[in-house]
Amino acid sequence: MNLIKKSLLIFLSTIAVLFCLAVQSLAADNFVAGPSSIFAAGLFLGTLLAIIILTTAIGFWNLESLLDWFKTNKYKILSVFLSLIVSVIVLIIIWKLLDKSPNKKNQNIQIMLQAFVVISVIIGIFVAYGRLKASEKVRIHQVLTPLILEYRSSEMLRALRELHNLREAHKDDIVEEYFRIKEKDDRIIAALKPELKLEMEKTTLHHHRRYVGGFWSLVAGLYYLKIIPAPMLHWYWSKTTLSILPNIIIPIEEALFETTKENRTDETPPMYEILRKLHKEWPDNKPK
Repeated sequence: MNLIKKSLLIFLSTIAVLFCLAVQSLAADNFVAGPSSIFAAGLFLGTLLAIIILTTAIGFWNLESLLDWFKTNKYKILSVFLSLIVSVIVLIIIWKLLDKSPNKKNQNIQIMLQAFVVISVIIGIFVAYGRLKASEKVRIHQVLTPLILEYRSSEMLRALRELHNLREAHKDDIVEEYFRIKEKDDRIIAALKPELKLEMEKTTLHHHRRYVGGFWSLVAGLYYLKIIPAPMLHWYWSKTTLSILPNIIIPIEEALFETTKENRTDETPPMYEILRKLHKEWPDNKPK
């Protein structure tokens, strides 16, 4: 979090505390109107305002990101919310106990008590946010680490080498050559015994293309569903690495889609369009 966000966070949190104290003063001035109910309403509104300000100031600047964050952490947010409700109930009980005493100093005690609780809530939100961020990093790396290891595997290395060799030898007719090799491999596999077909399938160009294309389709899903932050993906894979998409994967995927288009009933965009969009949006340089 940069200095501007930190300063804004402290400033707005202070405003939230002052808001709660102002409502408390109003409750003291209107004692006959029911200070307990006014206090409860003030504490609830002040706490809600503090939570909104904190989540906004920390960096959730748009509603879509905020809703995504709530969906991802709904159970943790629920536990914090229940804790706040329990705190409010305890405060109301303490308030009523103090309210029965004729001592005028109780008003100052009540104000100090509320200020202490609001500050404690803000500190608690800081702590909870820190724990959420830590757990979020762990979750991201649990997804990202297997992805990196798969890209560095020997099977991926072989698949990439075969596809690049295809393009080097057939830059102008890569799609036609791909289908020619696929038809040849299909005839060879069809003539094999059943127990030998699977091993042969793993060596085909078609399998290599599906393996690499499936990997980048998974990356696209993680990217557009915001499961992994885009800058983190940009850091591990450069735009040069993604050049295999427009040069090899997308033309072949598009040709394969045309051959099966009549049998498709879903209206979802074909994967090659998503991969083309992914390559277009990928930055030229790694994030600093």
